[in-house]
Amino acid sequence: MECYFWILGVYFEPRYYLARRILTKVISFTSVIDDIYDVYGTTEELNLFTDAIQRFNSLARAYFDKANWYDKGYVPTMEEYMEVVVASAGYRMLAITSCRHG
Repeated sequence: MECYFWILGVYFEPRYYLARRILTKVISFTSVIDDIYDVYGTTEELNLFTDAIQRFNSLARAYFDKANWYDKGYVPTMEEYMEVVVASAGYRMLAITSCRHG
């Protein structure tokens, strides 16, 4: 609720309802992550958490690259394609998750 009021101070006009919703979610998510690093996580847990976030960023970038190619009608070289598809396949994330929890 507090995050919503922060954004309400910036986007107070009714037409900005979508901006308020999106930024409230962003601030809430950021606040939770900040608290995890500041208070709740051990160094070992934070190391794993940081690795997971970095893998997710790489995955999102790979998804974007593929969508961008499709949108522009671009046919990547085999090297370009393999670099992106290996990152976007998700097998690394599933394999690591399975090994740690299986």
